[in-house]
Amino acid sequence: MAGVFPQPQQAHHRAAAQPHPKGGNVLRESFQEDVKHLVSLQYFTVHNRLSAREDLLAGPAHLHPALHGKLAEILARRGAYSDAQMLEDVDEFPPPALGAGLSTSADIQMPAKKDMVQWGVATVARQLLKRPSREALERPQAYLAHIDNRWFRIAHYDSVVVSNAEGTAASWYKRDPRKLREMLKQSASQHARLYKEWDDLAEAYKSALPELVSTDSWRRTFQAAAPGQDHAGGPAARSAAASS
Repeated sequence: MAGVFPQPQQAHHRAAAQPHPKGGNVLRESFQEDVKHLVSLQYFTVHNRLSAREDLLAGPAHLHPALHGKLAEILARRGAYSDAQMLEDVDEFPPPALGAGLSTSADIQMPAKKDMVQWGVATVARQLLKRPSREALERPQAYLAHIDNRWFRIAHYDSVVVSNAEGTAASWYKRDPRKLREMLKQSASQHARLYKEWDDLAEAYKSALPELVSTDSWRRTFQAAAPGQDHAGGPAARSAAASS
């Protein structure tokens, strides 16, 4: 009978090897992550997530060519986002407005799982409809240590300075309803398109996998990004090997 019916352990491994239709919970959780970053005023992070998703949707043939110059592109866009601009001296920021915004000592807890959707809808609606005050855009409402940089806490601020994990620099998060609206719309559109095109994209990436991960592909990508450098197995390395 063991040769006819799979054993429980075999059945478990066989089931685990089968991909979930449309990625299972991946799309839902990915959209939720975008919302968390948006309500916590991390617009630069979401911009990069949206850009990466566009690369994914463009298909496997786009990935290696897109890597060339990608870092420079990311660094160049930092100037448009105050949450991505790190300053080492906290005194370079305006002093916080006393009595404005949520108290740094307030005990803010993560919403319960059963209340998460309701909390998210209410928070997004408030951030879309209520404009931040002029004072909040000119002066932060508080300074927060990295340990307090939790999405459900930051969501209560219009403007807040947050330190990095090392405590060596900080950036200024400012609420922007326009950025929230545009990025939320783009994220929803991308995830809807991913759901619609999932099967075709999955087949395309599966077929392209050998080329995507091959040594030659990565060698060409590295050489295009830094021509003339001595990449392992590249022209310079082969020349050195021949001369020795």
